[in-house]
Amino acid sequence: CPAGYSRFGSNCFKYHTTPVTWDNAVLRCANENATLVSVRNQDEEKFMRTRLLISHMVCFIGLSDRLQEGHFPWLDGLHFKPGVCAPVNAHGGAAKNCVAWTTSKPISCWSDKSCSEKHPYMCRMPVEGSVRANRRLR
Repeated sequence: CPAGYSRFGSNCFKYHTTPVTWDNAVLRCANENATLVSVRNQDEEKFMRTRLLISHMVCFIGLSDRLQEGHFPWLDGLHFKPGVCAPVNAHGGAAKNCVAWTTSKPISCWSDKSCSEKHPYMCRMPVEGSVRANRRLR
């Protein structure tokens, strides 16, 4: 994994503490050849939650319902599995379309936020040499 990233399974993760808007987080991850983080299973969820609980912060993740209210696809194309950490506390309607992971809730889960709010964020990328990384390079 590149400097600053931590390996978990076949992926590398990096928590950025600088608060930025959701769109800026997407761009910053892309500049590192990464994507705003998706959560694929409960093991990844536990790994990421541990990182966030240390910082006691809100963290933008790669979910948004900008295209269709109440429908939350992952930015990397992965199908959203509501059982991982969800349900998303989607109470913001059209004003809150970007999802952040917050540690202030009793169970540390996801909530919709305004995309223009500024929060830390987490990026993910496949480990170089993995099948996903090799496919990305072609």
